[in-house]
Amino acid sequence: MRADLERVLDLEAERQREALVAKAQFEAYTPSDTVQTQKLIERARSFDAESLSIHITRIEEYIPLAKRVAEGKVQLEEFLRQHPREKFISEDCAALGATLTSLLQEFQAAYTCLTDLVTPKPTPAPVSTATVETDPLSFVDEAPEAEVEAEVEPEEADPLSFVDEEPEAEAEPEVADPLCFVDEEPEAECEVEVVEPKVGKDTPIFSVAESKAMLEDAVELMEGVNSAFVIPLPGNMATLTLSNKRKYCQLEGHNDSVRTLFQSAGGVIDCQSAIEACKKQLEDLVTPDMQECADLIKRCEALIPVLASLAQEHRESQALLATLSTLEVVSDDTIQDEEYEAEVQEVQAKKRTLSSVERQAILNQARTIRQRVATLRTAQAERARVVHSLSRYAHLPQVAKVLRVGVAALPSEAVEDMLPVSGVGMMVKADGLRMERRVVVGEPVAEVEVKEVDPLSFIDEALEPEVEAEVVDPLAKALRSLTSAPAPAQVSEDEWSNEEESKDNNPLGGDDWGAVEEEGEEVEFDPLALL
Repeated sequence: MRADLERVLDLEAERQREALVAKAQFEAYTPSDTVQTQKLIERARSFDAESLSIHITRIEEYIPLAKRVAEGKVQLEEFLRQHPREKFISEDCAALGATLTSLLQEFQAAYTCLTDLVTPKPTPAPVSTATVETDPLSFVDEAPEAEVEAEVEPEEADPLSFVDEEPEAEAEPEVADPLCFVDEEPEAECEVEVVEPKVGKDTPIFSVAESKAMLEDAVELMEGVNSAFVIPLPGNMATLTLSNKRKYCQLEGHNDSVRTLFQSAGGVIDCQSAIEACKKQLEDLVTPDMQECADLIKRCEALIPVLASLAQEHRESQALLATLSTLEVVSDDTIQDEEYEAEVQEVQAKKRTLSSVERQAILNQARTIRQRVATLRTAQAERARVVHSLSRYAHLPQVAKVLRVGVAALPSEAVEDMLPVSGVGMMVKADGLRMERRVVVGEPVAEVEVKEVDPLSFIDEALEPEVEAEVVDPLAKALRSLTSAPAPAQVSEDEWSNEEESKDNNPLGGDDWGAVEEEGEEVEFDPLALL
């Protein structure tokens, strides 16, 4: 019982509040409210509610594409920021090119679709067909014209031209046979396509800008309709004052206008949920700048060939580096030492005390050394060729590092080309009496990072500048004896006997190897002449 009483009291309090609100609305009403409602009615009636769904569809297509373009733009800009063009040579260009191509393709696809929505092409108007009736006897009026043309043509032609013409020319009048229409279908039944462009509100609008404007108008109209309401009227008009009675009548017209407004805005009200959803998404959407996107695409398209070219250079340089790692490092000193050894063997083969078998064995050993020298020179030349090929890729860090480290393994000519050394040289002199290696040390060598065998390591650090150092070489000693033997006519009998004894004591079985030529005389000698 108590609960029912409380419920009744609550209802009464609610009724009193509504009465107070209605009274306040009644007193607050002014004729300008009706004028505003009439404007909303006119706006609702002029609003193209039928095409509103098309515009909403365009907006729903535009929003995800715009998001994709914005995300793709951010990804491409981040890629370009992390991988500037200056660092391409030190990175995996093949992987970078594949990543950039993938990002650019996705971005271009979204950008193209978005461009079609933003700047659409005009939709071709539908083709309508119309039947055109023709007069079946129109050939009667056309036949005389053909005859006139036939009469004019003989006047212009050569009177004697019929002599050269074939009789088939007489068959031309058959084309203008007036009875040919009997075999033809009546032209009255033919259909002619007539293009009738459609104009007005039935023409679809594909522009996203227009769709946005339409959506904004719909939102404003919906807000205006939502603010309109019917004002409650007092229950008894007789108790009202004269001015309130007039207001009462005005409110009746106002309420009718409000009802008309809701009826006119029915199309907008039906799309309320879609309008609100599109409005919220557009507020949160970051609209991409189409010109910036186009410029970004051009930048990325220009980088893809650069990455492809660098990737090709990386592949070629890696192949050359792999080949270089398999080649033997051969220095000029190694080849020269082998040549000296071969010459020594060839000189030893000339001993008179050797048997033919021993001499052949020594010659075979010398031949083997010569073959090894040829192999070493081939390896040296091949390594020089590979290094020369690598010089095209010296801008790549890994190649530049190998070229700096591997300079010591190159021939002396290549070393001089790549690492110029000031004041340092090497000279080997054969003067018939001795073979010496002369080294001149000048200015200090520039600092170069060299990890392999130093081609100038034979230089004795203890040597002072401008000092000649003689190297005792067994080959030079043998050559000195061969080239400085005295003439027999100038030797006495005692000297000759001493010379014979020295021959017996000579382990090589030749002439006196210890004889020294008079000072100042130089005899030019070719070591290869022994062969």
